[in-house]
Amino acid sequence: APSVRRKIFKMYRDLNRRYGRSGAGFEKPIRLDLQEWYLVNRASNPSEMDAQRTGNTCYFQTFLFALLCRAGGPLTIQGSTLHVPDPARLERCSVAVARFLLEFWRGPDGCLRPLTNANVLLDFSRYKAAPYFDLCVKYLAKYSTTVNYARQISEVHSYLCRTRILHRYADFSLVGAVSSAPNTKQLQRIGHANDDAVSQLARAHFYKYRATSLAFGFHAQIVLRLRDFAGFHSLRKNCLLDHYADLQPILSSILEAPLLQRGLHRDYYFYGQYENGQKELRDAHHYLYAVDLLALLKQERKTDRDLETRIRAANHILAESARFSTSRAADYDELLDEDEFRRSNHRQLFLDHFPSHAFFGEYVSLGFPDEDLRTKDINTLSRAAFYTTKLMSRSSGRMEYDFAKEAINQMARNGLRRYEGTMGNTPQAKERTIVHLRIGQGFAWTKYNRPLHFLSVVERYWRNPDLTGLQLFGKDVRSLLAISCQKLVDDSSHSSYAYGPIQMNTHGELDLAVAADHAQVVPGCTSGRGDATNVIAVDRVFERSYLQRALEGLCSRVDGEIRTDDAEINLALLSLLLDFGLFRYASLLRLPSLPAAGRGDLRQLQVEVSDSIHERDKKTTQDGVTRLRVEDLLFEVAHKFLVNRRVDARGYANKVIRALQADPEYRDYVLLVKIYVSLCQINKSAEVDSYKLKVDGAFRIVVPRQFSVATSDYLDLITRRHTFTESNGLIKYDELPLFDLGDGTQQPDVQLYKVRVDPRRPGVESVVRYVEIRNVFRSTSDKYLLFVADAALRVDATPTGVEVRVNQTRVEVCAAFFNDAVSFVPCFTYADSEDAVLLASRHITYHVDGGGQHHVDYYGMKHEVVECIDSDECFVDLNDEHAFQTSHLNDLVTESKVTFYHPDYVLQVPSRQHLINLLDLAAHLRNVSLFILVLFQLRRASVKLDYKFRDGKVTKISGPWQEAIRYVLGSSQNKEYDALFSKQFHDLDQFQDDSLDVFVDALCDVFVKYHRDRSIVPRPKQRSFLRKIIEAKECFHFSEVGSGKTKVILPLFCMAFLSSNKAVRDALARGGREKRCLVVLVPEHLVPDARAQVYRYCLSLNFRQDYRIYDDIFAL
Repeated sequence: APSVRRKIFKMYRDLNRRYGRSGAGFEKPIRLDLQEWYLVNRASNPSEMDAQRTGNTCYFQTFLFALLCRAGGPLTIQGSTLHVPDPARLERCSVAVARFLLEFWRGPDGCLRPLTNANVLLDFSRYKAAPYFDLCVKYLAKYSTTVNYARQISEVHSYLCRTRILHRYADFSLVGAVSSAPNTKQLQRIGHANDDAVSQLARAHFYKYRATSLAFGFHAQIVLRLRDFAGFHSLRKNCLLDHYADLQPILSSILEAPLLQRGLHRDYYFYGQYENGQKELRDAHHYLYAVDLLALLKQERKTDRDLETRIRAANHILAESARFSTSRAADYDELLDEDEFRRSNHRQLFLDHFPSHAFFGEYVSLGFPDEDLRTKDINTLSRAAFYTTKLMSRSSGRMEYDFAKEAINQMARNGLRRYEGTMGNTPQAKERTIVHLRIGQGFAWTKYNRPLHFLSVVERYWRNPDLTGLQLFGKDVRSLLAISCQKLVDDSSHSSYAYGPIQMNTHGELDLAVAADHAQVVPGCTSGRGDATNVIAVDRVFERSYLQRALEGLCSRVDGEIRTDDAEINLALLSLLLDFGLFRYASLLRLPSLPAAGRGDLRQLQVEVSDSIHERDKKTTQDGVTRLRVEDLLFEVAHKFLVNRRVDARGYANKVIRALQADPEYRDYVLLVKIYVSLCQINKSAEVDSYKLKVDGAFRIVVPRQFSVATSDYLDLITRRHTFTESNGLIKYDELPLFDLGDGTQQPDVQLYKVRVDPRRPGVESVVRYVEIRNVFRSTSDKYLLFVADAALRVDATPTGVEVRVNQTRVEVCAAFFNDAVSFVPCFTYADSEDAVLLASRHITYHVDGGGQHHVDYYGMKHEVVECIDSDECFVDLNDEHAFQTSHLNDLVTESKVTFYHPDYVLQVPSRQHLINLLDLAAHLRNVSLFILVLFQLRRASVKLDYKFRDGKVTKISGPWQEAIRYVLGSSQNKEYDALFSKQFHDLDQFQDDSLDVFVDALCDVFVKYHRDRSIVPRPKQRSFLRKIIEAKECFHFSEVGSGKTKVILPLFCMAFLSSNKAVRDALARGGREKRCLVVLVPEHLVPDARAQVYRYCLSLNFRQDYRIYDDIFAL
């Protein structure tokens, strides 16, 4: 209790004042006036406090001292002795505490504290090595009291097996709506730090969204979500634009600095073409270039006085809007006032380094993820502020009884580690650059259709009205993206253009710190170490004035108008004219659908372009392409290089490109969106956004009252996967009304919600305190709808409870015990069967009890362990070449539904992706046994897994996670673990010496045990067929219809191959060497089913046997 904590602190302070020196401890020990051993003191010398046991945290020892203060009575100091007035009460309490620690099970309905420990069965045997266990046993022996500690666990195990359903979650409550912003044309202040904030503040929406404050714009929860330098750069621009009126004299003249006229590092520090039409954006870009260049020089212990003076002058203006914590351990929950800030070192660091990478390496912005400007009281709990990263790294590991400090510590725990990882290593100014021209190796997707080629063709053939965009650009929509998304620099030292660099690291992967998703925001072209940078020149970066002169020269030589009616050519030229300030030549173009272009009215042109895009959205009813998605694609292309090699074709940008390629109508749609983006910057305004929902088989455009990017993506995904209908303005799913679109006169409310489910029975203390579900559809009469892994969950909340259905089947949310390895897991159990479903999704959060060993700081039990596991993933790049790429497992997490079947509840998954999702879920639940079981199977389904236990001097994986991983890898032994996990694998080695007939029958028995429907038993004909395949003299090809090839024969044959049965081994050798590899070729339409069957039956064979199952052929 806080009162006890304050009492302990006051007593320590009084003792320190009387007998100690400030910060130096006590000069001599303070003794207790106790004559007997009472657990809290030393048995050999009762006048001394007991010492902390080796290998344990100080929390329990602190608890014993609190027990002394609380139970011993009001402690007083008598000379050099601490007087305990009530030893008898201390004795009674200490005996009760010792018994409480050893007795966790009393009778069939007694105390069951292990409900709060997901790993009680896994790690129970460790009690023998626990120092405090021996302490309590010896202390109770003094009073002739014994406790059979080991017998209790057997009773608990019997209870768990007998009960299975430990408790249910039935108290349902609505948390609120998913965060969104008003969908208007006015500039909106963003005060929520989530995924939406990244899309709003770190993209091209400079004149639609702004952060509520300078500190909140760089909130840790926003920065840690950034994936590249382009996003970080745009975030900084957005924050600077909020103060442009005051900074304009400094920013507009920054290029006059002598250092910036040398062109150093300018070849990769480009800006997008869409920014060129707005001088404010160019000024902000050049200023940030100067900031980062000066930071690089300071890193090399160099500086430039002129540039430093300009930056300090700008930061002097920004300092008036900065908000800093005291960053002192005693009062870091207080903000510095103006006078304190003016005198502090924080202001000097702010003036010297903000907003460079060096500043954000030293400071982190923390605050609650939702900031409300209507709150008048300004403090660290109502506003975001800058804190030193060193202080918060130390404080995040401490518990504070003061609410404000503990809240700030929790903010640091939730994101500081990922924030520091996103900021990455300190950039360095490379002195040597080795440039490689990889001609003919397919890195760049095209070497033609660049602006100069385009302008040259237009000028040569402008009199020919038959010239078409298809002839000029080809069929690839990336040609249009390349024309309209040039990368520009302002540098008089460049006569025309330079080649942008892209690095190839030693693993053969593209390392694009500027031009790709790198999970770091370092401003450089590489994150490698060493004195030299090895780059590949792949694309052109144009000098702005050079391209402007070429375009202006073309327009000045045109006689009359450009005589082509092709929309693509005219829109591509309009895009260039807008971005390069040559809109006065727009009358040369034939654009009947955009009459404002001929009149020179930019604002009316923006309205016309927006209306054209909206009409196109309503007409395209066969896919989910939206203006917002094309805007994101344009942002990516404007700041990153288009390459083919080593780029996963399954990436988000490539998915959008493939959707655009599928319909020729989207060619001019892309250019319209590009023109719209440019006009938003030029006019410093934006239009309203819309959702695109698939209803009744066609897409429907809805302009909502509140808009969220995350909601837009989710609605598009869900409405395409599931069947939604519309009736009388109501959008329904399975006759459940979800949204009321009205008659179109007003913007409808299209909101998703968050709900929470708590345990129903009072007094339940479980590992998972409650379940929170996001992106939930809400209907009338307290009916809710959720989609997870292609399953529809319908929730009907009533005053007496909650009813949940999965695909029309009634289920209950509960915490269940399946077996020794899969226990204490939150799941959905079917009401009409004993089976259960385990859902892993980012939309479902299982809130784990943060106390005891489940605390995030307890021996390194951090669920971020999945971030420290890397996997080699195979993919096909845009050159149709197979390539490998190393990815963090947390980047591969999606959502899945895994069913456990009664009575054995064996872990069976249909794909490797399910294992990745379950591993992430197990780490989040702090369930080490489930983590080990899943990791065993994931290793068998992976090409290569790497574990980053340490990074330099920093320990990444420690505690139970490290021990679990080393156990799975076989580098550590644990007999108790072996006895527990071996039961989850079927031992085929026991049939090693059996004949083929006996072994096939045994194999079929295993198959029946694994199958959900026990009535499906391999027929005698199928068993004979299996023996025929095994004993065939050559590779057997069969195509008999209805023989159960995929469902029965394939998994049985793969299981036989993985066994050590001698008869099978000899038969498959076909008279030669023993076979070590089996390749199964199946028709394309059967691949998903065949893959699922092999994974289900072959991943849990022969405990500790090392084999691999791949669902792709890398080389044949």
